[in-house]
Amino acid sequence: MHAHTLDDWGLTGLADQMHEDMSEGPGHSDVFIDRLMVLKAKPQLGFDKAPARGRNTARHVQG
Repeated sequence: MHAHTLDDWGLTGLADQMHEDMSEGPGHSDVFIDRLMVLKAKPQLGFDKAPARGRNTARHVQG
């Protein structure tokens, strides 16, 4: 989403770089998990705790 916003603002070079960085991310985690499997580790891919729900920040700022 951020890359699309940057592209919309005319910052195409930065948007292209962000698209490239985003496409590399999943590959890094795959390599990391493969290494764990070679070491016979048991990766825990879940959250330590449930993600917090977003709050209405305007309400918190007002008072």
